Amino acid sequence: MISDLLSRIQAPASVRRGEVFAVRVTLAHPMETGFRYDEHGTQTPYNVINTFVCAYNGRPVFTAALSSGIAANPGFEFFIRARDSGELLFDWHDDEGHQGTARHAITVTS
Repeated sequence: MISDLLSRIQAPASVRRGEVFAVRVTLAHPMETGFRYDEHGTQTPYNVINTFVCAYNGRPVFTAALSSGIAANPGFEFFIRARDSGELLFDWHDDEGHQGTARHAITVTS
């Protein structure tokens, strides 16, 4: 499991009910296309993040299916309307079977 230390999340800790807020996520991942070679001439294996999901209090609010056309350390920006206090859960998987997760608490005020 890849830890949440390998991601950067930018989202407010507190928002007003009904407010639309931005979420920005950057995932630390090389997104290897399989076309590069190391200093010994060995081909780097293909390995990209293939799925990314953000759930707000257990309900998916953003999903992405990725391929080799995405650069290393992919970034996402999307918007969510604040409904209730809770948690944003981020989950991603790559082709080597590694999974990454991260969490971000949101407090919704009246």
